Amino acid sequence: MSELNDQLDELKDEVNGLRNDLEDLEDTVGAIVKRLEEELDRANKVRLSLWAQSDDGKKYLRLKLIWDTFLSLRKVTEQDRREYALRIAGIKPEWKSFVAEREGNPFKRLFRTGELKQEFERIESDWHRRYKEAISPLPHASYFVKGGARLVKVVEDTWKLVESAVGEGDFVAAAEAMNCSLPHIEYRYDAAVPSELPSVRAWLSEHPHADVTWPYGRVIPGD
Repeated sequence: MSELNDQLDELKDEVNGLRNDLEDLEDTVGAIVKRLEEELDRANKVRLSLWAQSDDGKKYLRLKLIWDTFLSLRKVTEQDRREYALRIAGIKPEWKSFVAEREGNPFKRLFRTGELKQEFERIESDWHRRYKEAISPLPHASYFVKGGARLVKVVEDTWKLVESAVGEGDFVAAAEAMNCSLPHIEYRYDAAVPSELPSVRAWLSEHPHADVTWPYGRVIPGD
């Protein structure tokens, strides 16, 4: 029995040693993979920097400026819309706070869960109704663009295709995605801005030259 125990102990030591070796190997492989990923990321950034100096790269930077400019307007628009709706509808009901307020005794709360749940759902539904009624009439950012949501969608779809290709380092595909005549993005500086959207009014006044055009005509092979 003593000899068997000794053999088992030796076997356990070997297993533990192999396990430790495996963990060390995993750490080493993980470090190598991380280093390679960092090198690849740096190489891709260098390639992008070099490509950005080409005609296609300049088109990409122009499109990025177009989209980033619109995104900044979208951000302040949605922020104003949400803030106004919250002022009208109030803070969104939260279940834990609601039950604690309605029934402070945790034991009694267990027996009233069904009753409290129904009351909470009615309150929550009413809040959603008030919030929707407040936010729905307020325009989205595309309202302040000449051409509206349809034009914005064209630019957005093109940007997503181009950015996806650039992210994968496929600059040929990116150039092909930009091989089109996009309409101009022009902002409606004369639009009536609702008083509920003060940040939008400020954005339009602070970006008087935000109209960024797409000056590149379609390139037809063989021309």
